[in-house]
Amino acid sequence: MGEMVDVEGLNMGRLNINNISYADDTVLIADTEDKLHDKLDVECNRVGLKINIGKAKVMGVTKRNEQLEVKVAIGNQKIKQVRSFRYLGSFANESGKYYAEVRSRMAM
Repeated sequence: MGEMVDVEGLNMGRLNINNISYADDTVLIADTEDKLHDKLDVECNRVGLKINIGKAKVMGVTKRNEQLEVKVAIGNQKIKQVRSFRYLGSFANESGKYYAEVRSRMAM
């Protein structure tokens, strides 16, 4: 999917990570719904990708003790919001904490 300059993401040293891609799976990281929606729509159209709404998921991550409601749609179809997901074998959840991932790996 290439570099998405206008989308803020995770800052790691001098790198800004706002998308992670492997084969046909992509994780997009943005600091607002609007940026996520705009980039998802623009970037996918630019490279000719079609989103599988049945597989697409959205998750809000915050350090605050609350659940963020994230509303992102493709066309008129809303993308399902989840509280956690597994990507390339690693567990991610909406708190951004890694405890579940560590427990999962220890159980293996």
